[in-house]
Amino acid sequence: MIPNIKTIVYASDISAGSRPAFRAAVSLAQAYGAEIVFLHVMEPLPEGAYIMVRNVMGEKEMDRLHDEGVDYLKKTMHERMVAFFNEEMEGIETTLNAESVKYQLAEGRPYEEILKTAADTNADLIVMGTRKHHKFTTMGSVALKVLHHAECPVHIVPL
Repeated sequence: MIPNIKTIVYASDISAGSRPAFRAAVSLAQAYGAEIVFLHVMEPLPEGAYIMVRNVMGEKEMDRLHDEGVDYLKKTMHERMVAFFNEEMEGIETTLNAESVKYQLAEGRPYEEILKTAADTNADLIVMGTRKHHKFTTMGSVALKVLHHAECPVHIVPL
């Protein structure tokens, strides 16, 4: 049976090395007429650092700065994601454009946010790249966790 792919979650750190995974997501979206949800996950401040800064600044000021920072990052990351899309798609004939892609910025543990976004969007496929972090592993820990816990197929592209 040919899969019916309507929604693809493309998880990216927007680094230059993530371009092969993006090309794979675009190619699959074109082949299936699917939409792409372009997801970037920002990791929270480590707990120890958060507590130390909160103790110095106070909880209200820390919360205010956090919210301002997240708003700024959402705006900046959206601009970076659109620029990434436009740079990568330059000269490539496609029905997709920067406005047709849904952009999301999430805060949390990357693998958890990827899985949550896939569930929330009823994704039929997750596309992501992976890096080899250790000489004994073939892929990074985020990719492994997503692969092991996803409820939809996962397409891993080596970077």
